[in-house]
Amino acid sequence: MSMRDASAEPPPEPAFDCSAVAHGPVAFETLEGFTSSEDFVFDAQGNYVGMDESSNLIRISKTGQKQLWAPALSSGVAGMAILPDDSLIFCDVAAGALKRVYPNGAVSVVLGGLLYPNGLDIGPDGFVYVAENAGGRVRRVNPQTGEFSVVALGLTGPNGIAFSDDPSLLYVGSFEGSGVYKLELSTPGELGHASVFARMPGATLKEPELACAGGEEGADCQSASYIAGKCQALANVVDCLPVDPCPGLTEGDICDYPGPGTCQAGRCVPPCDGLAEGAACEDPTFLAGVCVSEFYGMFCVPRNPCEGAAPGAACVDSFGPGSCQGEGEDLFCVPLDPCEGRGAGDACEDAFIGGTGVCEAFDETLSCVPPNVCEGLTAGAVCLDPQGEGTCVTLDGGLYCWLRNVCDSLTKGAPCSEPGFVGVCTEYQGYPYCGPPSVCESLTEGAPCFDESGSEGVCTESESGLYCASSNVCIGLSTGVPCSSDTVGIGVCTDQRGTLYCASVACNGLTDGDACNDARFGSGVCSGGVCDSSPGGVDGMAVDACGNVYATEFVKGNVWRISPAGESALLATLPSGWIPNMKWGRDVGGFSSQVMYVADRDQGRLFGISLGARGATEFYEGRP
Repeated sequence: MSMRDASAEPPPEPAFDCSAVAHGPVAFETLEGFTSSEDFVFDAQGNYVGMDESSNLIRISKTGQKQLWAPALSSGVAGMAILPDDSLIFCDVAAGALKRVYPNGAVSVVLGGLLYPNGLDIGPDGFVYVAENAGGRVRRVNPQTGEFSVVALGLTGPNGIAFSDDPSLLYVGSFEGSGVYKLELSTPGELGHASVFARMPGATLKEPELACAGGEEGADCQSASYIAGKCQALANVVDCLPVDPCPGLTEGDICDYPGPGTCQAGRCVPPCDGLAEGAACEDPTFLAGVCVSEFYGMFCVPRNPCEGAAPGAACVDSFGPGSCQGEGEDLFCVPLDPCEGRGAGDACEDAFIGGTGVCEAFDETLSCVPPNVCEGLTAGAVCLDPQGEGTCVTLDGGLYCWLRNVCDSLTKGAPCSEPGFVGVCTEYQGYPYCGPPSVCESLTEGAPCFDESGSEGVCTESESGLYCASSNVCIGLSTGVPCSSDTVGIGVCTDQRGTLYCASVACNGLTDGDACNDARFGSGVCSGGVCDSSPGGVDGMAVDACGNVYATEFVKGNVWRISPAGESALLATLPSGWIPNMKWGRDVGGFSSQVMYVADRDQGRLFGISLGARGATEFYEGRP
């Protein structure tokens, strides 16, 4: 492998006119007959290389000829590249590993222990740069030895990587943040400087935040995926890493990181460990399920007990007995009402609360609630709640068991952590508990804010400090109802990101597809008469030889073109909500080096966008 010094020679000058590179909107061609692969590459012979529905790595020529490269590799592949010896390196999401497939089909693990590896590129130094989505990191990995260093920290959902022709400039897409980071690498192998480069319409991608900014090992922290951990050394940096969930537990005990499992030989082993997607599994916290590849890897997901059943049929799920309800084939097990036929004060059985409870009236309906363990006791008495030991205290005019917690010995506002959660100490009616940081923490009373659900509100004083009190005028209304908001003026109730908001009628006089600007979320595209500016996740990344950056937007089907100065423009909207990655051809096998090919994960197609420029140099001697 050629691992040249990035500063040894400048990148070649482009042999085309950068001013003529295509701007949007552009036409595209549709190529059928490929696979629904998360990522793909073109090999040296110009074949498409991707995963088929059986997790086999296959080659497909442009004329449709297929060849098996390696069988049954992985059910979750999100990132591929071809190395100089014609071997393929890829991210195995389910295994949390970087793996290599040699030309003869042999497979080896280059590096394991990654938190949702998603997206990679070959650097100018011959190393593999891989995004660790759930870790908020980018690692630089030697594909021969697996040795690595960390070059970026504190990113929100890094999900795609692409080098430019400038060997010191790397772009990283953010799926959860719906934007793009620019990573400047002054010295190969050392921590670089990351900053927000571009945001998609409606996105609020924040600048990188270090979980262990002080560099103190052993301190409590919260990882980029909001999981509690400890600051630990990781190669050349100190970062937030998961803590071992099994200390103090015995063999076979239930543990939880990053999902439910059992302690085996001191390790928290998930129920799908070593199993393939679709395999039957037994989760220790619910009934039998099936292995499914999800955000952090392979998880045991409960089977739908109503699959194939008729409406009204009896069913049993993790919440106990119920009946199948829904429409058409969308049937789900709805738990039986434990208070049906009972009166207020009657005993009830509810698996959701963990056993026997009492029927209490709320808003003219009866609900099964846990019994008050402080009934018959006095304030200050020790109580034993199903969740743990506490003290009987007066709340809302009654006596209730307040659980003992980490904030009992800390001051209000102090950082706190509990299993799987990091927050700040706050109070409710004078009693401390570890709660989430307030969105109004750095604001003043009366300032506009958006609560955790995304609803607009106003910072309001309470006993526990400032909180964001919702002022969403569309709560309780339906889509299309006229509304009026101080934020947007006269508008219409619109579903954005699963919640109704009063959206600006910015599309009056415009047609669907026209550019628009919403007073709250910013620029967008008219859809159904409403300015749709809710962002999708940035999935794939690419850079052309002129320094233009390209990003695909999940759900929306958009391909964005971002100039070297960070100015975004819509290049094309493709007929697929899942366009995860894109590659340029190699001028071999019929795939042009001036056409960017975009994967259609839904229907196994490629979309070809002719740009008039090749992709950024791969920096390998003798390579296109």
